[in-house]
Amino acid sequence: MALAAFYSSSGDVDKSIRSLQTVIEKEPGNVAAKKQLAEMYANKKDYARAIQVVDELLKTNNKDTEAQVLKGRVLLTQGKTAEALAALQTAIKNDVDSPAAHYYLGVLYLQNNNRQNAEVEWTKAVSNAENFVQPYVSLARLKMDSGDPQAAARLARQAVAINPNSIDAQMIVALTSGNKDEFNRAIANVQQTLKRNPNEAVEVQIGGAYLGQRDLPSAEGIFESVLKTSPESMDAMVGLVRAYVMEGKSEKAIARLGPLVQSSKQTWPERLLAEVYLIQKNYPKAEEAYKRAISLEPDKSAHKATLAEFYAATGVLDKGVTIYEGIVKNEPANIPAKQRLAFFYFTQTASTKRYDCRTKS
Repeated sequence: MALAAFYSSSGDVDKSIRSLQTVIEKEPGNVAAKKQLAEMYANKKDYARAIQVVDELLKTNNKDTEAQVLKGRVLLTQGKTAEALAALQTAIKNDVDSPAAHYYLGVLYLQNNNRQNAEVEWTKAVSNAENFVQPYVSLARLKMDSGDPQAAARLARQAVAINPNSIDAQMIVALTSGNKDEFNRAIANVQQTLKRNPNEAVEVQIGGAYLGQRDLPSAEGIFESVLKTSPESMDAMVGLVRAYVMEGKSEKAIARLGPLVQSSKQTWPERLLAEVYLIQKNYPKAEEAYKRAISLEPDKSAHKATLAEFYAATGVLDKGVTIYEGIVKNEPANIPAKQRLAFFYFTQTASTKRYDCRTKS
């Protein structure tokens, strides 16, 4: 078991699996080794073998809550929602206070857009979580997204108390705390962790946190650092452009986007550039950028729809109607486009009627 753990920690999953298999051959009743083996198979995405091992455990003891939770987790990863739900509900029936069962059931609910039930399950998980940090983090993020930063901060602080190295928890503290000193401590802790394990996505989150604090120079520094190593990072460039716009430096944002627009074959730089031009109320330039995005991906109707909405917002509704008519003609099953076209028609008719009333009067 210790040898298997060593191989696992060093990243050699195959050796860890062979070591566990050897242990089980010698000790067929070693439940802990079988659970660890199932975990290894799941980590390797060998889900069929993971389920096979778990089912053997449950055949011996169908009240094994940990095995039921593991089965639910694997099934959830496979996208087998109904089977995962049954396994996790059985785990809770066996042990109503199981934090792991409630946590993964909450994950299942969230994946199916049932935020209310997810919150209920994570609240139950937190009540018995002890050193299980993930329920605190997930519930904190849910509270933050639903507009309750105080609850999010409280839960994130509890998670940090359990595991100070939890980047997710520290980031939630930074994003939700109204205390400048606490914000700085959280960011410093995250950056210390990143020195050991660099993570571009977290760096971008830090930049976003500085934006939220309106510490624009620090935000710019973070985003520029990311872009230095990943010049086409959309999230970092979006953050940097937002920082420039918040500072009233739209021209600097345009200049920064220019080379990327010229070199990239992706559409997002053009769309981002169009947004900056919109802020400047430079509608001709915005229109040009939207049209270039369409030329890069002419078959993607979302770009055309964006241009149609631009025309509607800038008082050229007829052009928007024409674009949506083309989308609907090419994509008869595109319900959102049909709905917007119907709304545009209604708006056109209402405008005409208002005009008629004015001319008659």
